[in-house]
Amino acid sequence: MNFDQWQKLITSSDAADRIEATDFLPDGEITPTIVDQLLKVLADESPLARTCAADTLGSIPSERVRAALKARLAVEDDPLTTAFLYSSLGAMGNPEDAPILNQALQQTSNGTSRSHAALGLLLCCTPAAMRAIIDTCNHSDYKARATAFSQLKQATDLFLELTEAA
Repeated sequence: MNFDQWQKLITSSDAADRIEATDFLPDGEITPTIVDQLLKVLADESPLARTCAADTLGSIPSERVRAALKARLAVEDDPLTTAFLYSSLGAMGNPEDAPILNQALQQTSNGTSRSHAALGLLLCCTPAAMRAIIDTCNHSDYKARATAFSQLKQATDLFLELTEAA
């Protein structure tokens, strides 16, 4: 869809239109105007519109989006929206958000919120940790390389073991 069509949907008084707009972004690059509109929907009166906005914003990593997701978490009262805020916050890839996500994982009894908080934890921490191990696999010190390859195998085995158990 082109930007003008999308703009009409995202600013519509009909929540269904705003929901559709959050799920189908306009063709082309994500502009600040698009982010602005999605952030407005993050505070929408419709919980489903907020949920869809939170989900979509998770694919737009920036400090501005990250701050908005954290701010919304502080006031959100809809469990499904909260769940998507957790996973989208994790998708920002900032390990500093791990305490927020870990606290949610430990204190939230809602299954959907717990799984999104867990995913958020994986998304915010795992890539950086794995990159550090993989980078060390190329280190000039053979002892460091050997340790890193062992750690890489441990991480791989852990993920295989846990996913096979599911």
